[in-house]
Amino acid sequence: MHRSSVRRAFAQLEAEGIISRQRGARPWVNATGASAAALASAAGRTAAHAIVAIMPQHPIYPASQAILHGINMGLRAKKSTCVLRVLDTYGASPELATQHELEALESLGQNDLVAVIIWQSGGSSTVPLLRRMQEQGKAIILVDRVPDGFSCDYVGSDNMAGVDEAVGYLSSIGHRRIAFLTTDEINMATIQRKAAYFEALAARSLPSREDWIYTAQNRDFSAVAPAIDQFDASPEPPTAVVTMNDPLAYFFIGKLEARGRRVPDDMSVIGFDDLDRYSARPPVLTTMRQPFELIGKRAAELALARIDDAGTTPQQHQHVLLSMPLIIRETCKPI
Repeated sequence: MHRSSVRRAFAQLEAEGIISRQRGARPWVNATGASAAALASAAGRTAAHAIVAIMPQHPIYPASQAILHGINMGLRAKKSTCVLRVLDTYGASPELATQHELEALESLGQNDLVAVIIWQSGGSSTVPLLRRMQEQGKAIILVDRVPDGFSCDYVGSDNMAGVDEAVGYLSSIGHRRIAFLTTDEINMATIQRKAAYFEALAARSLPSREDWIYTAQNRDFSAVAPAIDQFDASPEPPTAVVTMNDPLAYFFIGKLEARGRRVPDDMSVIGFDDLDRYSARPPVLTTMRQPFELIGKRAAELALARIDDAGTTPQQHQHVLLSMPLIIRETCKPI
C-alpha cells in the first residue's frame, strides 16, 4: 500500500476513536477496543477502487487530454471515490502503439481495478486481454472506436453523420468536386469516415473519382504535399477537400500556401475535431467539432454504472454516438 494511503487509514481510524497516536510512538488501539467489523469498515473506506484510462497522448493532438478532462468531470459529478490512473500508449508507429497498449494492459493489477476506459489502438492484438478482463468482471469502456468482434460499452462521435454534414455544407455553397484526405490507419473512425464520404456524394448525386482521395502514410500528418500533386493532376481537380482530422487539414493548408495557393480562394478545406478551441490563437479552420469532453464524461458514467451493477444480471452493452456540430470559420467559401 502506498504511504499516502496508510496515512489516510491512520487518520480515519484516529478520527473514529479506534486508535490514538502520539509523536515519537507507534499508534495504539484504544482501551475501549474496536470490533473487527469496525476495523474492517474503516480500512475499507480507505482502499479506493481504480479506474484506468488507457489512451495515446499525442504530442500535437490534444483529443485524449480533453477526453481525460471529461472523465474527471464525470467522476466528480457522481461524487465517485474511484481513483483515476492514466497510462499513455502513444507510439510513433502503429506497431509501437500496439506494443505500448499490450504492455499497459498486461501491467494492470487486479486487486483494486474495477474499470478500464480505453482509446484502443491495438486492433485485434489487444482484444484477448480486454476480453479476459471483461470475463473477470471488470467494466470495459471503449472511446472513439471498437474493434471487430468485441462486444463492449462504447462512446464516440457519429462519424457517418459528421462527414455527411461536411460534404453537405460544401455542396450547399456550390462545390461539386470534393476530395477526401485521410490516413493509412485502419480503425473504425477511418473506415467509417471514408465510407460516409462516398455515401454523402452519392446521396447528393455528386461525382466521385479515385484521384480525389489521398491517403497519408505512416501517421505523418505533414506528408501531404503529394496530395496536392495528385489533386492537381486530376482531369477535374477538386475545389474542396474534407480531411480526416484537423492536423491533416492544417498541414495541407500549409503546403498549399507554400506553393502560392490561397485557402479558401483556391481551395476550400474542412477539418474534423475542432482542435482550434484548445489553441490560444484565433480559430480559422472550418471543421466538425468532436465533443471530446462529453465523450469522456459519458464513458465515466458508463463505467460507474457498470461498477454499481456488478454482481447483478449483466446488462446489454451500450453504444453511445454523440452528434457534432459544423463550425463554420474562414477556410471555406462558395465556389
